[in-house]
Amino acid sequence: MKIAKIIFNKNFLCFILALLSLGSFYPFVHSYVLFGNKKLSITIFFISLWLIFIIQNKIDKLKLPNKKFNIIVFIQVIFILIWSVVLDSISIRSQGINLLISWIFVFLIVNSIDVYYFLKAFIRINIISLVLCLVGIIFVVLGWAELYSTHKYNSDRMIFNYLFFFIKREELMGLNIRPAGYYDEPGSFSFIIMLLLLLNRKFFKNLKWEYLMLFLTISILSHF
Repeated sequence: MKIAKIIFNKNFLCFILALLSLGSFYPFVHSYVLFGNKKLSITIFFISLWLIFIIQNKIDKLKLPNKKFNIIVFIQVIFILIWSVVLDSISIRSQGINLLISWIFVFLIVNSIDVYYFLKAFIRINIISLVLCLVGIIFVVLGWAELYSTHKYNSDRMIFNYLFFFIKREELMGLNIRPAGYYDEPGSFSFIIMLLLLLNRKFFKNLKWEYLMLFLTISILSHF
């Protein structure tokens, strides 16, 4: 009964939809592994389900993210767009697009999930990912884990899936292990952990989470 209550909880269902919807966008890569070439259409499907849920439940009381947050995002997008025009850089321009996409996801989250629930769940799933990365490294080194599948990411990267939240190897670096959880690289995972440490200290002050994130992050050092 308790498990069923958790599964059918509105916040839990929306959190799962959020994870599935984020999977095709930087810095996440899990949709590449889970859905392959169909990742984009499946991502759009999950986002559509998420939107339908929000419309059905909050049609008269949609709310925008925090005003200060909106101003910060707006200033960043304008600066990035101007910078991309000056340097004539498509890659810089894409950063502005990523910020806009991030704002959209924040909008979806604040209108469907209790924000504190989302942050707690997101911290926990990243701690689980860190544990699986550490276990994955040990298993790969000892030869107990075999390569399950490979997936092309962008045009110049590969994801080597060992089933432990996508342990990766870099072909041009002597096949070194690069565990990155379900992110595009260890650096992205580290930045997310740094953000979660700050959020935990501000909102929850959970020392167990803090120590776990601090000490388990050693498992995602760039190369082993």
